[in-house]
Amino acid sequence: MTRDAALISLRLSLAFGPASALEPSVCTPLFDSGLADWELFELSAEELREFGVPKAQAARLRSPSTLRQAKEILASTEQQGICLLHRGGAAWPRRLDILPAAPRVLFAKGNTALLERENMIAVVGARSVTPYGREATRAFVEGLAMAGLGTYSGLARGVDAEAHRATMNYRQATVAVLGSGLTQIYPKENAGLGREIIARGGLLLSELPPGLRALRTSFPRRNRIIAGLAMGILVIEAARRSGALITAHWAALYDRPVWAVPGPYHAASSEGCHALIRDGAQLAEGPASLAQDLGLCIRPPGSQSIAQPTKHAGSILDLLSKGPRPTDVLATELELPLNKLLVELQMLQSAGWLDDSSGLWRRSR
Repeated sequence: MTRDAALISLRLSLAFGPASALEPSVCTPLFDSGLADWELFELSAEELREFGVPKAQAARLRSPSTLRQAKEILASTEQQGICLLHRGGAAWPRRLDILPAAPRVLFAKGNTALLERENMIAVVGARSVTPYGREATRAFVEGLAMAGLGTYSGLARGVDAEAHRATMNYRQATVAVLGSGLTQIYPKENAGLGREIIARGGLLLSELPPGLRALRTSFPRRNRIIAGLAMGILVIEAARRSGALITAHWAALYDRPVWAVPGPYHAASSEGCHALIRDGAQLAEGPASLAQDLGLCIRPPGSQSIAQPTKHAGSILDLLSKGPRPTDVLATELELPLNKLLVELQMLQSAGWLDDSSGLWRRSR
């Protein structure tokens, strides 16, 4: 019965196509008719026309070739260790059900139990990431990982790839939602990262059947899935026309909170983030403030050593063991950029290692 339900869902997805999900009103009368999914295949061309189904979609729905294609895809996915998830199935992420423009099927490889996990945030941003954006991505993701959050992102170049790596570095789970089929990872240079995500307990997910290449139109559709699955969206370094803004748009439609990281005032690479903040997105001041917005606290995992909370924690704490110091003196002695040091100091403060008073940093334990 499960296989039959999966086949029916896949056949419907092939007939109507993922593009119809961006225009859910086209076939709404048909899907609101009260007919069971399997009964839709029994409708005549005239009945489908009365429901307002476009001619091309009606032809695909009734075509035997669509059924053959669905069977071939289902057999192929099983051979490749790919799971076909469908609405109503055991592993289907229920939070997608209440959303407009929800997919009918998803192809998954890896740990599908992550789709039931609530504490997962989406991290998206520029493909052409700057050093500022790269450092911000690592700092935010590492801080949120210490607060117990996993991540969703899109396995794209730039911020997406940095977010996946940083999440795994801090031993949290990450889910990559692709704009291509799972066997045609785009960009190709991230295929190895995709394999690493699976090997380290993460998940690859796509609405498209294996073997399909990414198209320009695939990514806006992919972004709605990221927005629908996550508890909120963090946008890091997005230009004015960045695809990350599409994800933020979907998140707003789905009533998910959106945070944006501000950049240098003159940076074109952050104009999209600034626009989001002007339009009502929450300001992401730092990892600690974002964790606080989510009702979480950044803590060193378990009983890890002093060096674990941040990359340079050991050096920072060793210096402050000799006495309090102002930020600029710490930066000079540690030979660290001021912005990077401030991120680490804030994370250590949130974790309970440091106090900041009278302009001086001092150890609290």
